Amino acid sequence: PIIKPDVSTQKRIAGLAREELILHKTLVGTTENSGKWNKLSSEVERIDRKIDSEVYKLYDLTPEEIKIVGDK
Repeated sequence: PIIKPDVSTQKRIAGLAREELILHKTLVGTTENSGKWNKLSSEVERIDRKIDSEVYKLYDLTPEEIKIVGDK
């Protein structure tokens, strides 16, 4: 099923997505495996996990279902 999140959740996920896109753009112009690149990459991963968490809550997934979804 497709779930329409409330406005607060929509704004939270959209804000995280915008933040992640900005970091990705900066990451592309940064020397790979440099200190700055590693920091940006870690931040992108952290935000990605936050987005995943918001979606898991939205769909009220159990830990078992999250494991299935996470095993890409």
